[in-house]
Amino acid sequence: MQASAGTYTYFYCLNDFGIRPSTVWYLALKKGPVPNPWDVYDPSQSNVITYPNGTQSLYGNSKFAVPQTIVDAKGNEIENPELIMLAWDKVRHSKIDIRLFYSYKDEGETTQPIRGPDAWTVCRWDPADKSIGRIYRESIVSDGWPICYSTEALKFAQAGYLVSIVCV
Repeated sequence: MQASAGTYTYFYCLNDFGIRPSTVWYLALKKGPVPNPWDVYDPSQSNVITYPNGTQSLYGNSKFAVPQTIVDAKGNEIENPELIMLAWDKVRHSKIDIRLFYSYKDEGETTQPIRGPDAWTVCRWDPADKSIGRIYRESIVSDGWPICYSTEALKFAQAGYLVSIVCV
């Protein structure tokens, strides 16, 4: 009973932060390039953007020209960025919009990205809504970055899992 309640709460919390329960399966070893800080997720664009390392964004999620370099978290420019695995369990990638990160496909793949627009849902806690408590909208760990569509949502889901086990 406790495990069932914990699992339900875990996926319910992820859904509140814009991540459908079916989305998280098989993401642990998926790789992609780190998006630029100015990239904006926009699933309405349908053009394919090819990055210098061969990866592609199927939804044209970058609002700017295709970069020959990317800027890392410390502000350093990296030419022909490598594919990395997103560190869900750490805070170093907490400012990455996971919708952007998982919208890429490898050069050898056919047509589908790692996760498409149907993998995400509307975030329950709108970061722009000031009537909602700040703890639901902004991460304290990543300097006020929105929790929706970030790896910070996982921390809330894990906490919810443990609390629900104790409550049940």
